[in-house]
Amino acid sequence: MSLNFYVVARKICYRSFHHSGVSLIKIRQSYGPKIAQMLLERPRKPIPLFLKYAVDKSEEMKEKFPNFTFKQRRDYLIEEWKTLPKEQKEIYVKSYLQDLKEYRERQKSYEADLSDDEKVIIKRVCKENHARIALKKL
Repeated sequence: MSLNFYVVARKICYRSFHHSGVSLIKIRQSYGPKIAQMLLERPRKPIPLFLKYAVDKSEEMKEKFPNFTFKQRRDYLIEEWKTLPKEQKEIYVKSYLQDLKEYRERQKSYEADLSDDEKVIIKRVCKENHARIALKKL
């Protein structure tokens, strides 16, 4: 396995499978490199409105309140978001809707490129992942 695969897998693993403890390395060992690669290439849903707003404001917040903890900055941004005028929120809504449209197009293209067997395997991997998450919540 190449070092590049491990680096990318760790990033995706944290994002997608972190809570269940499943790593793409284990998936690669169990199902093969092709399935792991397909999971890496799977389109991701767009960032929710508030998170996009928070990311846009994060540098400004660090400069404005350098001594604030992450929780304090988050709480401040939540209150700021609640009082944000509709016109400014509409910018984020339009951006989100555009990202969602692009995501759906990429998802259709991604699913069209998969064979029936690959779809079944990926569905099984995701189902196992969800089962692990559910067990951890018990």
